[in-house]
Amino acid sequence: MELIERLQIEWAVVSQAPFTFAVFAVLMLGAAFGVARLLYASRIDSLKERIQLRDDQLADIRRKAGTDSPEELASKIDDLERRVGAAESAPIPTPNSG
Repeated sequence: MELIERLQIEWAVVSQAPFTFAVFAVLMLGAAFGVARLLYASRIDSLKERIQLRDDQLADIRRKAGTDSPEELASKIDDLERRVGAAESAPIPTPNSG
């Protein structure tokens, strides 16, 4: 409420110099944008690098699997898990001592 009252009091000054007020407002908005951009630039770059790394990893997985289809990848993973499970449960042969 205090802001509205303050604007009503100051409106006479603003209405006498609207161009100056508009220029000042644009300059302040530009300065605020510039400061925010500087403060968040490193964070944005870091996030872009993480996205690029994820994209590279995904492309590498697809290249190694030889497919882009999520269904085929899931099928290959299931097959590998079954094979590993079978290999883990198989008895390990021991050399004969005799």
